[in-house]
Amino acid sequence: MQELTSTAAVIKELGGIAKVARLIGVKYSAAANWKYFNRFPSNTHLVLSAALRKREFTAPDSLWQMRESQEAAE
Repeated sequence: MQELTSTAAVIKELGGIAKVARLIGVKYSAAANWKYFNRFPSNTHLVLSAALRKREFTAPDSLWQMRESQEAAE
């Protein structure tokens, strides 16, 4: 699986801002902000990650401001 390292790349792979907004159930402007600020709300992690996996992509948890412990990273 290929890893996407920015919200812009995730949004592009999932079909653009409008499609991501519909997928999550938010307004276009909210999804556009995710691209601009390069972070997603944590409550979108499961839905977006699942959609990426279907396309054989992943994204780091840090795009959702989630931290990985040092022990898990080693």
